[in-house]
Amino acid sequence: MLEVSRSGYYSWRKRPKSKRKKANEKLLEEIKDIHRRSLGLYGVRKITKELNNKKKIKCGHNRVYKLMKENGWFCQHKS
Repeated sequence: MLEVSRSGYYSWRKRPKSKRKKANEKLLEEIKDIHRRSLGLYGVRKITKELNNKKKIKCGHNRVYKLMKENGWFCQHKS
């Protein structure tokens, strides 16, 4: 069906998480904390600014945007 060998599939499943995936998981926890504390008001740029300045975690707003979008987190807009 997927045209992948059985041994290749099980090899893929045993593979450890990459450094980037582990870093993204840690970053996601920080983003979740900031988003919760701001009551959903902070957007991507404010969260990135807080991560870089207060938490001393270097990351760009594109990475923060991607992680927030994957998890369905958005800021509230004024209406």
